Amino acid sequence: MEKGELKIVIVEDDINFGQGLQEVIRGKGFQCQWFRKPEDALSSAKLHFANAYVIDCLLPRVSGIDLALQLRQLAGDQFTLILMSGIFRDKAFIKENTSRTGATAFLEKPFQAQDLIAKLEGALDHLIDEVFDPFTSAITSPDLSAGQRLQIIESTTSIHGYEFPRLLSLLLDRSISGTLKLTDPKQQVAEITISTGIVSKVHLPTPSSLFGALLLERQLLTATELQPFLQKNSADPRPIGERLVAASLISPHVIETANRDQMKIRLSELVSDSRYDVQFQPQRIVEAHVALDSDALVEIMCDSVQSKIDPSWLRTFYLPWMNSPVRRSAKFTDKHACFSFAPLSHTPGLHRTLTEADSISGALASSGLSEELFFICLHTLVMFGLIRLEQSAKAIIGEDQAPRLQKLVNELASKTHYQTLGLSSTAKASEVKKAYLELAKVFHPDKVAATASKEVKDLMQKLFSKMTAAYEVLKDEEHRKRYDKELEQGKAESILAAEGLIEDGRALLKNAHFSKAHEKFEKAKTLIPMTTELKLLTLWSVLAGWSKSSDPTQLPGIYQEINKVPPEDRHSGVYHFVKGLLHKHTSEFDIAKKCFKQALFLIPDFREAQRELNVIDISDKSKSVDLLHGDLKDVVGLLFKKKK
Repeated sequence: MEKGELKIVIVEDDINFGQGLQEVIRGKGFQCQWFRKPEDALSSAKLHFANAYVIDCLLPRVSGIDLALQLRQLAGDQFTLILMSGIFRDKAFIKENTSRTGATAFLEKPFQAQDLIAKLEGALDHLIDEVFDPFTSAITSPDLSAGQRLQIIESTTSIHGYEFPRLLSLLLDRSISGTLKLTDPKQQVAEITISTGIVSKVHLPTPSSLFGALLLERQLLTATELQPFLQKNSADPRPIGERLVAASLISPHVIETANRDQMKIRLSELVSDSRYDVQFQPQRIVEAHVALDSDALVEIMCDSVQSKIDPSWLRTFYLPWMNSPVRRSAKFTDKHACFSFAPLSHTPGLHRTLTEADSISGALASSGLSEELFFICLHTLVMFGLIRLEQSAKAIIGEDQAPRLQKLVNELASKTHYQTLGLSSTAKASEVKKAYLELAKVFHPDKVAATASKEVKDLMQKLFSKMTAAYEVLKDEEHRKRYDKELEQGKAESILAAEGLIEDGRALLKNAHFSKAHEKFEKAKTLIPMTTELKLLTLWSVLAGWSKSSDPTQLPGIYQEINKVPPEDRHSGVYHFVKGLLHKHTSEFDIAKKCFKQALFLIPDFREAQRELNVIDISDKSKSVDLLHGDLKDVVGLLFKKKK
């Protein structure tokens, strides 16, 4: 509903004070009615519903507390209650009667009118129909012209770092050219140059060159050949690629390939748990020699959704939309390039499930996918504008939502206030309020169906209380500073403890104590957010300890976890080694060998990789012994068997 449809009732026997409050509240756009006598307010309540009551505790004939209790008997907890008094100031009285009446606040007279307005707006904002910002509104109307896309981007002042791929997708139009500037909280500026639907340049404020690593990964050079060129040469200031070409170590086309790969990685690096101020400057761009075309961009954007965006953020992002129906957009086609890449390539028909269900919640239930995979697929389709979400009038939570509500309660119990609201730790105050209101419109207790069980009502209350607690801390500058300090202190202690566990786990891996190493890594995961290093070490401990009794149905999940390694982190020896272990256990020995050789190329003294290569080589020569799963004595016997 609109703000002007919300009705607030004041019960105050002081004429000047009552009239003054009525004028202020009406001036803020609310309907407002003032009663001097409590019996008049009660009579009105029997005929007309009010969204909020502001009641003085000391009234003639009937106390404000008694009036509030009678109103609760009439309307239950469907209205907001604010008590006020210039007489009753005892803390015990305030605490007792605030609890008794279910009041949202107790204001001691005299108070500032803006304090009352702030309490009312905070309590009622969830009832006001949301006016989406243009960037969010693109989700509901993706069939946009180039001009409309530009209007949306030019009106977007800031985004969460996880929203960068969706912002970029709006710019990928043949009619749009210009420079996109993203400024992070440290005032460092990244620039992406876009020309007629392609990205021709990506400049990061502190770019780390992966040029040499990419050459090594492609085995175009050895580390020994590359080393002399890594240092800057004052006598020859040319880029490393040109110097390598001049030395006849690589051909000129290799520079283009490596630079293109490096552009992909830098785009991926911009997808982060941070906040960016956004500015786009339309301008004519000279065609670049090296650029990322639409297919390359679709690949990196699909990759970023599953490897860079925190699944819990993604879930929180779609919470306000769970009751929304999904429809195909006018430009939908199942021939779109995104269907060629994971995860959509592995979930055929999901777009039909989405559009045939009555809501996102219904599609999730019938898809048979995990929540994480479902939201990744959903977001990918939304990102490319292939589907649109409809704003739904259905916002009532019923009995069928109990399992989902319980799961949310369990997950939020271990989340920070920022994670609860789906925010980065650098979010602006306006973004904090916006995030809270979007969630409150779905999870306010008055959204529960009247026929719902006590379990559902209690779960909704727990969720809303958790979200409100997060908002109350983050909206207040001083409270937020103290909270951030507590987070940093706890974070430092957790990091130290996790680092110790990881080092212990590494040592156990080296000594082939894989199960014990796995326990160390799992414990470290409870102390710090998942890092690529920790993910790869955990997978190493699982795959290295694999045996005949291991559950083969776990392998697809491990494959998905490896795919979640961000592109910028896929150039290490450990990454290739873990991939090799996976391919070994899926009997793809040729691919496994390539991975182990790549790991050795990047880390020449990688003994574990050399050992795996030796085992596969011997297995190739003798199929009579199962070297991968056979008895140790058989393997050792074959290793030391004399040649005839």
